[in-house]
Amino acid sequence: MNKIVELRDDNFEAELMTGSQPVLVEYWASWCAPCLRVGPVLKEIAFAYSGKVKIGKLNIDTSPQIAAKYGIRALPAMMLFKDGEVLSSTVGVLSKTQLTTLLSQHM
Repeated sequence: MNKIVELRDDNFEAELMTGSQPVLVEYWASWCAPCLRVGPVLKEIAFAYSGKVKIGKLNIDTSPQIAAKYGIRALPAMMLFKDGEVLSSTVGVLSKTQLTTLLSQHM
């Protein structure tokens, strides 16, 4: 499975707790130009880490509760979760190499 899951306020917790693999979440918004550059990189990561990492995207405009819960104030932001716990968080556009390094540190 190499798809990117659309996360929302109503499915966020369930998606984080489903399966044993880590979950990489991108917090984004349609008006955020840098966020648009992250999409293609996430697709590559989803393909390369298929079955090892779940990738999800959460639009902060349509799901503000989760964004507020995790203190998201700048975009794009990413958090890596495992068993519902935050392992790592970043802000800004990351390259494929940077994301690969981040993931390998926690696998």
